[in-house]
This record gives sequence, C-alpha cells and structure tokens, in this order.
Amino acid sequence: MAIVKRMVCLANSRKLSGRCVAGKELVGDRPLRWLRPVSTREHEEVSEYERQYEDGSDPHVLDILEVPLLAAQPKGYQQENWLLDPDAYWRKVGTWNDVSRPC
Repeated sequence: MAIVKRMVCLANSRKLSGRCVAGKELVGDRPLRWLRPVSTREHEEVSEYERQYEDGSDPHVLDILEVPLLAAQPKGYQQENWLLDPDAYWRKVGTWNDVSRPC
C-alpha cells in the first residue's frame, strides 16, 4: 500500500532516460527534509509515465505535489530516496509562492 507524501518540487532535471525529481517534504505547511522519488531502474531515474499528473502534465519547480511512495530507499549518501509507486498518478495540490519562508 502506498504512502502519500506531500512535497514542494525544487528540481525536475534530466537523468539518463528519465528525470530526477526532488524537493522538500511538507509537513503541514512547513518544508522539512529532502525527498526524492526513485524508480527500480539501475540508475533510479523516473519515467515520464511515472511522474505525470492524471491530466498527463509534468511537475514543475515550485509545484506542491502529493506522491504515492512504497518505501524508503536510501542509497549511500542519498538518504532522501523513496521508491515511487509506478502505477499511481502524482497529484498537484498547489504552488509554493511564499518567498518569505525558505525551503
């Protein structure tokens, strides 16, 4: 069963045949620890299908999104990695626009 975590997207960059999406997990409205959804592929990149919203669009920097995750997947110094649920859509729930609070 998936665990849904809310995060503000701070990176959506190219990585081999997919993307690397990362940001800060939001607890309430406070950004806390880094969070990076990863796949089961060798280099853990996230495919277009795996990272899309239900309408087919892609997350953008400063989107607040909910990501279904299966389990923590720390790897070496990348303790922020979480295995994503490849069969569930991500959901945009807002946009981070409070520049007075740092992420």
